[in-house]
Amino acid sequence: MRERDPFPFDGPITRADGVRPFNGYLWPTESWWAYHEFGHNGFSGRFHFGIVALADGRWATAGFVWQIETNSDNPHGTMSRPGRPVVFKTRDHALRIAVARFIRLCRWARRWTGTPDHLTEANCQRTVNWALAIAKRPGAALMPLPLPRARTGLPLFDMEADQR
Repeated sequence: MRERDPFPFDGPITRADGVRPFNGYLWPTESWWAYHEFGHNGFSGRFHFGIVALADGRWATAGFVWQIETNSDNPHGTMSRPGRPVVFKTRDHALRIAVARFIRLCRWARRWTGTPDHLTEANCQRTVNWALAIAKRPGAALMPLPLPRARTGLPLFDMEADQR
């Protein structure tokens, strides 16, 4: 997969499970989608949030490498909209920020007209309550990373160790 990456990234940013960015993006380690919970009736793919566990112990609310490197969702920032932080020290802090941004999106979506992303008042209330309940849950324990296998001196058995 890595050999097909159009924009390979060789920097230090990786997920806690060792996954490296593909095309400048790290997929979330935990994510929640409203249409998985409530069905597609009234919810598009826009209504989701997630967090990324980084290998250095921090947590990100965005998966793009440039956002994680600059710790900003708008690296160039303007006076009217400076970038908001996307990297946090704890899972709880990152999750609460992700939930707060999701709730803001849902409340804005009540006012949108002429778009499939419009949320009715009832659907907005359901998603807000659902997101708040997620923010209160304890996180699932991450699986520990496997230890590297010791070299055996046999080429076929050592081939996997050489690819890491």
